[in-house]
Amino acid sequence: MRLTNRLGSTLKSYFPQALELAGRDLAAPMACAFVEKWPTLEAAQKVKPHLLRKFYYGHNCRSQEKIEERCRLLSQAQALTSDAAVIAAQSLLAQSVGRELAPLPAILKEYDKRIEELFKTHADYDLWDSFPAAGSALGPRLAAAWGTQRERFDTSQAMASLSGIAPVKKASGKSVYIHLRRACPKFLRQTFHEFAGCSIGFCVWARCSYESQREKNKEHHAAARALAFKWQRIMWRCWKDHTPYDDAKYVGSLKGGDSALYARVMAAQAEKAGEKEGQVRE
Repeated sequence: MRLTNRLGSTLKSYFPQALELAGRDLAAPMACAFVEKWPTLEAAQKVKPHLLRKFYYGHNCRSQEKIEERCRLLSQAQALTSDAAVIAAQSLLAQSVGRELAPLPAILKEYDKRIEELFKTHADYDLWDSFPAAGSALGPRLAAAWGTQRERFDTSQAMASLSGIAPVKKASGKSVYIHLRRACPKFLRQTFHEFAGCSIGFCVWARCSYESQREKNKEHHAAARALAFKWQRIMWRCWKDHTPYDDAKYVGSLKGGDSALYARVMAAQAEKAGEKEGQVRE
C-alpha cells in the first residue's frame, strides 16, 4: 500500500494520465511494466498504436473497447507540466518505485501458498474450513483471529467488542447514541466484515439475514456488521466445543429462536428448489 500510494502520488505530479493508461491497480505487473517502458507522457505518445495494443494483449488486457479508449486518451492527452527538471526527477522516481513493486505479486503468491499449507496442518483446520465462504483466504484469518486458547474469550461478546463488530452505545439523559466502534484492531474487524459479506453468496440464512437488515434501511456495511455479529456467536460456540459448523443444524435451531428468519429461510429454500425443478423440466 505504501509503495502504490507513492507511485500514484508521483504520477499525479507530472503524468496523471498514466493512472488510467497503466491500470488502476498500480501493484499489478502491467502497471509496473508500463511505467518502466514509458515513464513520461512524451515517451508514451511516441509509441505506435499497434505496439501499445500488443503491450496490453501481452498483459492479458483483451478488452478491445478498453484498449481503444486508452489509445484515444493517450493521443489527446496534454502534459501537466513542461518543466524538464520536474519530469526528469519524477519519472526516475516512478520507475524506481515501479521496480520495487514489480516482484511483489510473485512474493505474495508464495506467501499465499505457504499460508494455505500451514492452515491445512492447523489444529482447528476442520472447524474453520467448515464455515461457508471461509476457504483458503478467510479460513486462515479466522483461525488466527480466534487462536487456540479457549479461555481467551469467555463469551462471543468479548470477541465482538475486541474486533469492533459490536457497536458502542452511549446514553445521555433520554438520548441513546449507537455508533461504530472505532477503537479496535482494524484488520481484525475487516476479517469478520469480509467473511460476513462473502457468506451472503454461500449461505441462505446469511443472505436472508442481510436482506432483512437492508430492508430496515441499514446501509451495506451496517448490515454486514450485524450479520458478522451473528456469525461470531456461532463461531464462538463451535470454537469452544471444537465442533465444525453445521448449516442444517443451525437453520433448525432458528425454528425455536428467530422464527421470522426461519420462515424467510424456508421460503428462500423452497423458491430455490422450485427454480431447480423448473430447470430440470426444461
